[in-house]
Amino acid sequence: MKFEQITPYADYKLIENIINYPIKIRIYRKLMLGLLKN
Repeated sequence: MKFEQITPYADYKLIENIINYPIKIRIYRKLMLGLLKN
């Protein structure tokens, strides 16, 4: 029972990470460009 409860949550976190990854890269690039300009 526990395994069945954990699996959908793990899949959800994986999908969430895949969706958020490009957003994190964009934010990181903006921060790095801002630091290089100053």
